[in-house]
Amino acid sequence: MEMFANLRRLPVAVMLCAAVSACSGPAVADRGWIAALDELHTAIVSSTGYSAGSIEVLGGPVRVRVSISDRELARADQVTRERVANAVVSAAEASIATNARLMTVNEMRIVIVDPEAVQGLLRSTHTEDVREFRKGPNEHFYRDVL
Repeated sequence: MEMFANLRRLPVAVMLCAAVSACSGPAVADRGWIAALDELHTAIVSSTGYSAGSIEVLGGPVRVRVSISDRELARADQVTRERVANAVVSAAEASIATNARLMTVNEMRIVIVDPEAVQGLLRSTHTEDVREFRKGPNEHFYRDVL
């Protein structure tokens, strides 16, 4: 009977160990990857003319997400949004071609965000459009249309 009481406590002990190990300290950031994403951000900003604050680049070795926060673009027609998304992808491709860290990226998501400002302060945002791009065999990204 005592053995069964100990078995019931085992899952609790495992969860406590997992929780303690997860809280043991902050994860060490990969400075090389952060620098690569910063380089990608700079390339997109300089190529598209958007301000650095309106572009956000997040991602990992396989997938990158580029958010463009622009009220006018969010309300523009599909052709305009497609043109801007393609310009962002072209800038990203140029940066990827010169940075070995970024060469593993196979997917890019371009997100067009509509910021809502109230009395000059950002109150909320909503995603207006998402464009998915995948790397093809020729190392260029193409629009992934279902």
